[in-house]
Amino acid sequence: PSIGVLATFEPVARCPSFTLAARALTIIQSAVSQQIRLLEQALAVPLFRRLHNTLELIGKGAALPGSVERGLDAISAGVGRVKTDHESGQMTVLVLKVPG
Repeated sequence: PSIGVLATFEPVARCPSFTLAARALTIIQSAVSQQIRLLEQALAVPLFRRLHNTLELIGKGAALPGSVERGLDAISAGVGRVKTDHESGQMTVLVLKVPG
């Protein structure tokens, strides 16, 4: 799955609501719903039980938020290092191995 899809998953797992996640991401609710649907299709497993106005992480979906959060934090830290190095005139190349 793309980083964008995973970045959408993280606030949905925290909220858990497409509407609240959409507000946090400043995008429309249907875009959040579509991104989660794409993630579930890419992984070939349901991640959420859809209830009235709320979501519940299920099965393997319950184990995913921590991994996604750590991965996004690592990317953010790497980008921050590159930006800092660029501002100081140094160049750093960061290579990330993305599982899957």
